[in-house]
Formats: sequence, C-alpha cells, structure tokens
Amino acid sequence: MDAAPWSRYAVGMWRAAIILSLSLTAQLVAAMPAFACRGVQFHQVVLLPAIPPVAQDSPVIARIEILRIERDKPAGSLPNFERETAIAKVLESIRGVEVDEIIRIPANETSCGGGIKSGDVGRAAYVAGQIGEAGFFNGTWTIGQIGMDFFKAYRN
Repeated sequence: MDAAPWSRYAVGMWRAAIILSLSLTAQLVAAMPAFACRGVQFHQVVLLPAIPPVAQDSPVIARIEILRIERDKPAGSLPNFERETAIAKVLESIRGVEVDEIIRIPANETSCGGGIKSGDVGRAAYVAGQIGEAGFFNGTWTIGQIGMDFFKAYRN
C-alpha cells in the first residue's frame, strides 16, 4: 500500500490549518484599533476644571460634586455587564439645572477614558452637556475639542 496519498492529505490539512490561523490572526489584528483609543486627542473627559470655549453653548453647564458611584444591571443587558452611574449634586448652576439638584452621570470608562472612578467621589468639577434619555447627563469632551491645557488641568 502506498503511503503517499495519506502524506499528501496530511500536508494539505496542515496547509489549510496554517491558512485558517493566519486568516483569523489577520482579522483580529484588523479589528484591534476599533477597541483602542486612537490617540490622546480622542481621550474623553466628563469632569472639567473650567468650561472650555467649545462647551459654552451647552444646554446644561454646572459645577458639581460627585457624591457616590452606583452599580446596577440594566434590563436586557449581557450577564457580566454592570452599569456604573455617578450621582452628583449641583453646587453652582450656570444653565439648565438647579442648585442642589441631583444628576446622574454615566460613569463607565471606555478605551478613550470618559469614565468617573470611585476616586472621584468628593471631587468638585464642571460639567457641560445635556440631560438626555432617562434623566442621565450626557457630556463628554475630547482633548481635541477642549485643548491640551484643559487636559493637563484635568489630570492634576
């Protein structure tokens, strides 16, 4: 019995496995930038040290204090997903909210920032944006929008 047909079959299967693994690797590498922040200019912030010029026309502008971070599981979400929400008190209202009003701010962080951490509890900062769906505040700004000086002040 000739062993050549089996060896050709094995070589063919080996080549197919290599091609499949290279194809999957290429697809994963191509998808990676979609999950990563593409540069510091796209880094997002919610809590601002002052109101940048680009945010002056926002419907809601206020100085707030982060009181606490709450976690909950929204209906219909994936089993391992928890939504984090910052509960904040309005210290100074410039537009759109009342002093002492409590606002809810989505706190989950993305690969480009934009989150509010437990270390921010007790922190006072400005926010600019709007009150959106279900009463949540919506107002993230990229470093490209607000400028690097604001980013440096945000980090300090």
